[in-house]
Amino acid sequence: MIQVTEIDMHQELLGLDPGDQSSGPREFSAEQVTAILIKGINSQQLLKVAEGIIRLPAEQVAQELKQEAQLGIEACRNISSQSEDENAGMLAALQSSGIEAHSASDHGDNDALQTHSSTIQINARDLIHAISVARKRGFELWNPKSPAALECVRRIRHSEILIKQDEATIRIEFRWENKSSERATTSRFHPSESDLSSISLPHPLWPLYYLIRPFRVARRKLLGDGDPPASWPYLSTPDSLIPPL
Repeated sequence: MIQVTEIDMHQELLGLDPGDQSSGPREFSAEQVTAILIKGINSQQLLKVAEGIIRLPAEQVAQELKQEAQLGIEACRNISSQSEDENAGMLAALQSSGIEAHSASDHGDNDALQTHSSTIQINARDLIHAISVARKRGFELWNPKSPAALECVRRIRHSEILIKQDEATIRIEFRWENKSSERATTSRFHPSESDLSSISLPHPLWPLYYLIRPFRVARRKLLGDGDPPASWPYLSTPDSLIPPL
């Protein structure tokens, strides 16, 4: 017989005491199954956890609770299918525009996605062109940037995120090889995300961001302010996941 410990994810994930099994398998209450599913969602392991719940015998989990777990499985598979379609469509659009691109997503179990997201590898020289192609498909930069700011990103970083607001927030990350990106991440002299968003400049003036940064740093020190954190493209809860939640 399958024991509770088979799905407790070593108890670190669930944080539940499987109980004394000496008198037979313990029955999970509706509240406990809900807690298990929520922790599965928070740890990005909903599919694995829900499948574990369904495998338990009827004396441990009632059929109606297994149906709730099945809804979570169907939501993950729906999200995964939509993400795969979006990724394939974006790759086709990029390649038809003459951009060398390939999928770089590391999803492991392709049915287990809980967010509409994918990663596409491109060449650094094609970043501006790739963003233009993505915009035609309804995507925008998660943090708007001027042409000069994008040139800085292309030169000193290795990725940029675009999002599309639809039934859910769809996220695509463009990545490229950049030998200077590791140094840029730790260098205090390279423009930060907030520096790049502070002023809009035309493409030829991108080096001016290196002059803007020390003035902004000095101003913050004089005023006692820290570097404001850049907003992050948090993904909204997909509609297909709301009923199970």
